[in-house]
Amino acid sequence: MTESQYHLSQYHSFVAVASLHDENEWPRDLGPIEIEERRRLFWSAYTLDVFTSVIGKGVVRGSEAAFNVCYPTEADDEDIGGAGMNPSRSHSAPHDTTWMRGWNFVTDLYRILEHTLYGFRRLRSKDHRTPLIPVTFFDCPVSQNAVLDHVMTMYQELPASLKATKPVTNCWAENLLSFQAANIAATVQLVRMVLFTTEGSNVEQKCRIASDLVRTFASVPTAYLRAISSPLLHHLTGIGMVLGSAFHDGLTQSSYGNIRTVLLELAELISHLETGLQYSAGTSDKLRTQVESIDEFWRMQEQTKASFGLDTTVDAEGTGIRPTGPGQDDQAHSGQLNEDSPHFHFPTELLENWTWVFDCT
Repeated sequence: MTESQYHLSQYHSFVAVASLHDENEWPRDLGPIEIEERRRLFWSAYTLDVFTSVIGKGVVRGSEAAFNVCYPTEADDEDIGGAGMNPSRSHSAPHDTTWMRGWNFVTDLYRILEHTLYGFRRLRSKDHRTPLIPVTFFDCPVSQNAVLDHVMTMYQELPASLKATKPVTNCWAENLLSFQAANIAATVQLVRMVLFTTEGSNVEQKCRIASDLVRTFASVPTAYLRAISSPLLHHLTGIGMVLGSAFHDGLTQSSYGNIRTVLLELAELISHLETGLQYSAGTSDKLRTQVESIDEFWRMQEQTKASFGLDTTVDAEGTGIRPTGPGQDDQAHSGQLNEDSPHFHFPTELLENWTWVFDCT
């Protein structure tokens, strides 16, 4: 991730010097192919910039509001020639749907993500050093539900070929559409995850979104997932980091059970991808080991409660136990995993390896 940040910084220096963010400043003698190449490069770099900011801790170096660059033309590559568009050429993709339609849709999603990052950053950072200003344009943001409804409406309006991932065939055009469908599905789920996190969702909501994301990936043929490559791994590690943050506030038995299920589903999915993505080797095993360590800690606390005959909560440092009050023993031993049960606070040393578990760089 650090290396990508370095190269993005270099790229944005070139953009600023050459005014690549404004098509009106481009050389007048560019041919149609070079124009399309510039547009594809520009918006591809933008989506990478936003993506690294969502997954990592970088900043978005270029705001889409300052851009004046068209989207790439929604046409197959062979239809773009030295003489411009050739309408007499038939599209190789089924139903005249080109893969660039899906590519541009993903760009739309990242432009939406850029604006959700303002709230996402404020929520994720617990140590705010920048002074607040008395007036801000973000005091009355659009609600998460309104944004999500708009995103899902956009998704439903896509052609069917960009919403279904078919098995890999010998038809290159169909495979490309299915790859775009997989990429679109992954990005839609990323938008959902960021929006719910921005709204300060509870553990159950986070688990539901994370589980939907994992199952969406699991339904996609592995060949397309491996083709997405590194960004996919960062999608998955982003899920793990979001779920891992819930441990710091303490969890009930029910909440931990939900998170545990999603983490094991995540480990299973990653294990199927590790063969084709060598740099991720061992991530699934590390995740399962981390879950086993937390399970062992939980069992020890249950044994402690049973031996003392108390309903207890482990303190923030994990150094002791304290009774939670009279009349709760029956509830603690009833075996019912509900949200009224006491919160367990996990020791720092148990969670300090969380970043290492998801380090797949």
